Amino acid sequence: GLNSPFRMVHLPVGFTYIINNVQGQQYINVNSMVDITPLEAFELIDDGFRQIESLYYVKPTELFKTLYYYYLTPKDLLMVKRFNRKALIILISEIVSAYKKAIVAPGEMVGMIAAQSIGEPTTQMTLNTFHFAGVASKSNVTRGVPRIEEILSLSENPKNPSCTVHLYKDEETKQDNAQKLMHRLEHTKLRAVVDSINICFDPDNLNTLIEEDIDTMEQYKEFESTIDGCLGETGEGD
Repeated sequence: GLNSPFRMVHLPVGFTYIINNVQGQQYINVNSMVDITPLEAFELIDDGFRQIESLYYVKPTELFKTLYYYYLTPKDLLMVKRFNRKALIILISEIVSAYKKAIVAPGEMVGMIAAQSIGEPTTQMTLNTFHFAGVASKSNVTRGVPRIEEILSLSENPKNPSCTVHLYKDEETKQDNAQKLMHRLEHTKLRAVVDSINICFDPDNLNTLIEEDIDTMEQYKEFESTIDGCLGETGEGD
């Protein structure tokens, strides 16, 4: 179904929300007059994507491009939703603005923002949020206090464990060593595994200034040139 987790896509821009919002602000309904042709609409949509694509360090992914043209198809916007030229221009500018607002600036404290995003909803929960009535009860997703406990690693048996640790061969059969390691991992702090931390601004990936990355980037360039060569040969054959 449409609500299947395999059909859900997380994007920095809420296309459906913005389209509905602009539609309401411009008082567009099924009887609204359309004063733009599909070809003109497509040119405006194309110009909007080029604005997003011109952002050097945060170019849109192929997934974003696909869904951009999927949601902004002229057939749906003009024939079904009855958008006019003014509404379409506002819609595209809103989408470009939303994309720019979603960009994470270098040095932004995403950890603090993530912690706030987890902590703020918990203040609006009741302590007995273990059972749900109605549609929510059909869902198998862990919610409420149990889910918060899982996120904060307070639950000893999380529903979705995600840490796999491989021991040395001579210690694989010793249960005591495995338990000792487990307890050590539970109380491991960042300073115990990190010698030093440096923030390096290195915008040119192909000519990196970081010595440790030079070999990796050279291998990447060789691999990329090999792929380009293969694609070129395939194109000539066709």
